[in-house]
Amino acid sequence: MSFFGDVVALVGGTGLLLFFVVLVLLAILLPLSAYAAQKWAYKTYKEAQRISATLDEIADMLDANKRA
Repeated sequence: MSFFGDVVALVGGTGLLLFFVVLVLLAILLPLSAYAAQKWAYKTYKEAQRISATLDEIADMLDANKRA
């Protein structure tokens, strides 16, 4: 008996079909999930840059007030 025939006998046709359906879903969903994570990370990075710039402005104003 071939390898594929042994696998079908072991897990059954339904199990094999379920395996391939899950494999296809993962092949579609994992790249989308990675893209969403990358998009979120970039948005968070830009927000952190904006907050850092605001804090730098506040620190400069406080420093200027101390000198005056």
